[in-house]
Amino acid sequence: MAQGAGDRWARHKRRMCALAETVALLFRDPDRAGSMVDLALALPPAFAGFESPACLTLAETAHIVRPGDRASTRAAIELAGVSAHCCQDPAFCARTTARFNALALRWWQTDAMVVQELDIASLVHQFRKEPQAPEFTAIHVVGERYKGRQPPPFHLPFHEWALEASTLRDIARLYERPLDGLLRVNRQLEVGPDEDLPADTRVNVPDDDLVRLLATFLSARVLTHPGLLRVERAKLIQLLIPTSLTDRTATQTLIARRLLVSRPQSASVRSGLNYTLPSI
Repeated sequence: MAQGAGDRWARHKRRMCALAETVALLFRDPDRAGSMVDLALALPPAFAGFESPACLTLAETAHIVRPGDRASTRAAIELAGVSAHCCQDPAFCARTTARFNALALRWWQTDAMVVQELDIASLVHQFRKEPQAPEFTAIHVVGERYKGRQPPPFHLPFHEWALEASTLRDIARLYERPLDGLLRVNRQLEVGPDEDLPADTRVNVPDDDLVRLLATFLSARVLTHPGLLRVERAKLIQLLIPTSLTDRTATQTLIARRLLVSRPQSASVRSGLNYTLPSI
């Protein structure tokens, strides 16, 4: 679990996520696990930079525990978005928001009337083979206003050019990314580096840190995808682990889910886990 001086509440959220998944997957007690998700949703917010990814993990846990109930998942996603907008440094805020956009819009499909089921096995293999492909990038929305931010002195202001960035050149400057990288993953836009893009255009932004967020997201979807055998779920999660090795928190999450899907039968392991579970 990632450590930090100011992320106490984010750590508590992640711990509740781990406990809820253990209760749901190992002890087969969805009601108790659901209560843990509700408790995690009610915890005070951490520093925004810690809170947003913790809430994205909470969205995964809510989906694992209550796969047919989108309300808890959506609530966690909304918390992640507000926190992303509130990151103090403007450049970090933009990157965190773009990661959130990718998860919320492209993968959780929060703006879709009908959610499309993922071909999860093919998707995991594709992600393992080419995690930097355009479909696995972050998303900048042209004209993004970061609605959760407050005026100075509460939050540092964005430069006007950053808020108005509408060309790939300016967007590359905002995200401090090489221009050729943005051109490579945005060929579908069919524009040059200095052509203005309409408001609300979704622009792909290469982002190594999004890879570990996608790895844990995909593992959550593996756990709930209908029709997969337990051994198939375990193998797919195993494939995702190497993509997360630069981030300890993501790696630990994947290893834990890999273990839980195998359902350890050792009495000592199960009794030890049960001993650590709080009363809810």
